[in-house]
Amino acid sequence: GFDHDKVPRTVERGGSARQLRTATMSDDEARGWKLRSFFESYLKDRKIKNWIKGKVTDDFVLSELKLVRLPGKNLADDPNFKLFQKFKIDGWLEEKATTTKAWESLGLNLLPIDRVSKTDMFKTYTRYVMAINKKASELDIDKLEGL
Repeated sequence: GFDHDKVPRTVERGGSARQLRTATMSDDEARGWKLRSFFESYLKDRKIKNWIKGKVTDDFVLSELKLVRLPGKNLADDPNFKLFQKFKIDGWLEEKATTTKAWESLGLNLLPIDRVSKTDMFKTYTRYVMAINKKASELDIDKLEGL
């Protein structure tokens, strides 16, 4: 393995010497970041699954994620908005919600159609439709009965 206490190797070229950092050190650092990222992702997924299982409200999740609806503030700009989307989408997938139910749950049915696509909630809706499409593409059509 790589010994971090050793001085990096020296390369001499044209009478001058320079030290090179070895790739191993950055690989070690990258592994550390990947491991931390893996655990953070795992904990967030567990938290979302627990929220879905506990059937908590959107307001509770928004509060936990410190997402506040303020005039002129775009929720989608907050990094935690993706976690809220994941909560909504995974919950709908769990209950096998129709796209109509998702549309209405997000309040998109209450908006004029020309304003719908400009909302943060429409972004969540489109991600749900894409998740359904992905799930459908993974199905084995030969195993489906009663079509």
